[in-house]
Amino acid sequence: MKEEVFEGNEPYVFVSYAHADKARVLPLIQGLQHRGVRVWYDFGIEFGEDWLQVIAEHLEKSACVVSFITPNYIASDNCVRELVFAVDEKYPLIMCHLEKTNLPVKLRLQTKLSNAMMRKAFFSDEAYLDALAGAKMLKNCKMEEKAQPEPETIEPEWDESDHVALEGKLDLIGEELQIEAEPLDPSEADFREGSRLFNEGDFAGAIARYMKAAENGHLRAKCNLGFCYDRGRGVMPDPAQALKWYRSAAEQGDAAAQFHVAYCLDKGRGVEPDPTEAVKFYELAAKQGHVRAQCNLAACCAAGRGTEQDLSRALHWYEQAAEQGDAEGQFNAGFFYDKGRGTEPDPEKAVRWYARAAAQEDARALFNLGLCHENGRGTRKNPALAVNCYTRAANRDHRAAQFRLGLCFQEGIGVAKDRRKAEFWKKKSQEKAL
Repeated sequence: MKEEVFEGNEPYVFVSYAHADKARVLPLIQGLQHRGVRVWYDFGIEFGEDWLQVIAEHLEKSACVVSFITPNYIASDNCVRELVFAVDEKYPLIMCHLEKTNLPVKLRLQTKLSNAMMRKAFFSDEAYLDALAGAKMLKNCKMEEKAQPEPETIEPEWDESDHVALEGKLDLIGEELQIEAEPLDPSEADFREGSRLFNEGDFAGAIARYMKAAENGHLRAKCNLGFCYDRGRGVMPDPAQALKWYRSAAEQGDAAAQFHVAYCLDKGRGVEPDPTEAVKFYELAAKQGHVRAQCNLAACCAAGRGTEQDLSRALHWYEQAAEQGDAEGQFNAGFFYDKGRGTEPDPEKAVRWYARAAAQEDARALFNLGLCHENGRGTRKNPALAVNCYTRAANRDHRAAQFRLGLCFQEGIGVAKDRRKAEFWKKKSQEKAL
């Protein structure tokens, strides 16, 4: 069956990609089409046609070439030929790197002056496509917009950054607390001395005292010892030893330690990854009110990682974190109500959660709240307030917000038209990618 591809005399984009990447690339092609870009790709070849001849004809007539670069692409002789042809014939070319790919040295030399967009520089495919569709090279390949479609909000993403320190576990115990009428338990004395040494920067000395206290069953000493091995404070980093002490504290019911055990099991730090066991420890910590555990448990439920996919359960845990003032939980709760994930769509609740996360300057929430104000979803239409949200998100380097802000200045949406500012923000949305 012939797929929807552009056929005509107007300028269009020729998309070059590896068939092995079809499942990943086709949604991106469709995303370009939804953004008004005229696209031709090889699904436009009818059964029985001379494949190479059709490819050559459409490549030659194209106004711009977009290549989706992956290791599969470089391994394909046909893809490399298309790329080299575009370079040799000096076609406008954008190389979209979907993942880290080592180009052969000859190809690196040939494409050295080509524009490149790195997928890893963007937090979502939607933001990546906004920047790609807004690239100057594709301008002539875009259809005239008859009406502005409602922009899609951004999928929530689980924060992949390293986990946070054990809050409250490393604070220096005040001198006044160390003068006791009754002698301190030896393990408590070792722990307090370890905390004092740690805060003075004597990590090796702290490790020695924490070890003595931990071996005598001191809960907080175990947590701090795990932290030292985790982060390499006073010792070489040793994820296996860190997990050992985190697990020992977790078995005594410490919520922060339970979270760290879950994280190690989830990410394979010091142990083979075990998402199912990770979910169990996330839930133990989440039930004790640990915010990060609640968010990570929600993400696992949403993705079906280590447990059955359950969007309503995911929403429950995001809301638990949100109620404690966590911006990550607030943004995701807003998104779930916005899109009707795990619940019926409730735009008004979505706006309330977005607003609470936006008050903490969460860039994703600011952008999505801006979309709600611009389109009157869950609140009254207020283009000026939308521009305010976009501006705050744009200043926090949110690519889609920068591009959207550029469109507002271009079209006079919520702000006076200003071609200079429109060009500035559109360019800003691409400058780290091109």
